[in-house]
Amino acid sequence: MGGPANGFQSLPPGLGSLAAGGPPPASNSTSAAAAASVAARSAALEAATASAEASTTAAPPSYSEHYRRANTPFYHSPDASSGNGSPSSSASTSSSSSGPSLSHVSNGSGPSSPAPSPGSDAAEVSAALARAQAALERAETSLDDIQRLSSSIDAAALASLARATAPPTRWQKLLSLARSLIILGSLAVAMLATHAFGLGVQWAGAAAGAALIAGWGLRSGSLAPSGAAAAFVVGCGTLGASLRMGATLVAFFLSSSKLTAYKHEMKEGLEENAKKGGQRTWVQVLCNGLVPTILAVAYGILAGCVDLPLGPPAASATAAAALEPWRAAWLTALMGGFLGYYACCCGDTWASELGPLSADTPRLITTLRPVRRGTNGGVTLLGLSASIMGGMFVGLVFYLAGLASPTLWIFKSQRALAVEQWRLIPLGLVAGLVGSALDSLLGATVQFTGFDPKTQRIVGRPGPGVVHIAGKPWLDNNAVNALSASLTAVLTAYVALKSFGF
Repeated sequence: MGGPANGFQSLPPGLGSLAAGGPPPASNSTSAAAAASVAARSAALEAATASAEASTTAAPPSYSEHYRRANTPFYHSPDASSGNGSPSSSASTSSSSSGPSLSHVSNGSGPSSPAPSPGSDAAEVSAALARAQAALERAETSLDDIQRLSSSIDAAALASLARATAPPTRWQKLLSLARSLIILGSLAVAMLATHAFGLGVQWAGAAAGAALIAGWGLRSGSLAPSGAAAAFVVGCGTLGASLRMGATLVAFFLSSSKLTAYKHEMKEGLEENAKKGGQRTWVQVLCNGLVPTILAVAYGILAGCVDLPLGPPAASATAAAALEPWRAAWLTALMGGFLGYYACCCGDTWASELGPLSADTPRLITTLRPVRRGTNGGVTLLGLSASIMGGMFVGLVFYLAGLASPTLWIFKSQRALAVEQWRLIPLGLVAGLVGSALDSLLGATVQFTGFDPKTQRIVGRPGPGVVHIAGKPWLDNNAVNALSASLTAVLTAYVALKSFGF
C-alpha cells in the first residue's frame, strides 16, 4: 500500500504545492492574504494526512473475509430466504459484487449491505475519507479567498511597490547627484556669507552649520548620538576660526561617510568592528578631530578668525596687511599642520574603505607577506592609490577655500599670495600618502590583528581560539589613527615652513 506520498497525490490540481509546504498559487503581501494562505496550507496538509491514514488503514482483506463480503447479498436476499436460488439471481448478485471496489452499498440494483461495525477497518477507512473530504473543501474555500484578495489589490499600490523595489534608473541617479550638488552648493554659499559680515555672524553661522552637520550625520547613520555631540564641538570650533579650515573639515566628513557606507555589507563580513552605516562614536570623532580643532582655535586667536595666506607677508604689503614675522611663522605652521592632519585622516580613511574591495591580495607593509583582507598594516595598490587621492582632495579643498574666502580678498597683496600657493595641493597629496603609510606601519607593529575561526572575521583583540596574524596588543585602532595623523601634522608643518619662505 502507498505511504504518505499517495495522500499528496490524491489532492486536486493546485494543492500539491500547498501540501508540500510551497507557496500558494496567488501570492499577496497583505496580512489577510498571508492568513488565508496559511489556512489553505493547513487544510491541505490535514487532507493529505487523512488520505494517508485511509491508505495505510485499508489493509487487504483475507480470503474468508472477501468470500463473506462477496456472497452476503445472495444469502441475505429475499430470493435466497425463500429458496429461490435461480442462476439469474446468482448471476446478478455476482455481477453486482464484482464492481471496482468492495463496497457495502450496492450500485442501486440490489439491496444495500449492512453498515460496518464500529472499530472495524472499514469504519476507520470511511472516517478517514470523510476527514479528507472536509479538509479538501476547506482548502478550496481558502484558495477562493486568496484569489479574491489578489484581485482586489489596488493597481496603483502594486505599481508603487514595483517602483520602490526597482533599481534606480540612469535619470534617477543623475537626479540624486544633482540634488547632492545643490545641497553642497547651498552649504558653500552659506559658509561664504557668514564669513563676510563680521565675527558675530561668523560664529553664529558656525554654530548653525555644526548643528546641521551633526544632525545630518545622526539621521543618516554616519554618527552615533555621542559622535554627533562631539562633531558639534569640533565643527563649531573649526568653522568659526577659519573658512578654509571649516571647508576642509566638512569635505573630509562628507566624503569619508559616503565611502564608509559604500559596499558596507561586503566589508562588514571581513572586520569585527565594522559598524552598520559607518557610525562613528565620540571617541572616533575626537581621535580624528580634537588635534586639528585645537590647531584651528589657536590659528583663530593669532589671526583674528580671518583667512590669511601662508608664508611671510609680501614685500609690497601695506602696514595694515603686514604681520610680525613670528606671527606669520606660527600661522604657517598651524595651517600646515591642520592640512597634514586631515590629509592623513582622509587618505587613511579612503584607503581603509576602498582597499579591502581590491581584487589583489593584501601584503603586510613590514614583511610584504600575503595577509587576509582587513588586516591592519596590509596594503594594496588600490589602497595606496586611494590614500593619494584622499590627500590630494584635502589639499585641493584647502587651496580653493582659501581663494574663495572673503577675508583673503581684503588686500591685493594677500590675494596675490593666495593665488600663487597652489603647492598646497601636492603637499596634501604627499601628506595623504605618508600618513597612510605611517598608519599601516603602526598597525602592523603595535596594533594586534587576529583571525577568529568561529566568526570568520578579523579581530583586534586576543582571545580563545584567535589566530595571531600581526602586531602587538599595545594600541587600538583609534590610538593608531590619532598618533599617525599627529606625526603627519608635525612633518607637514615643517615642510610648509620650508616651502613658504621660513
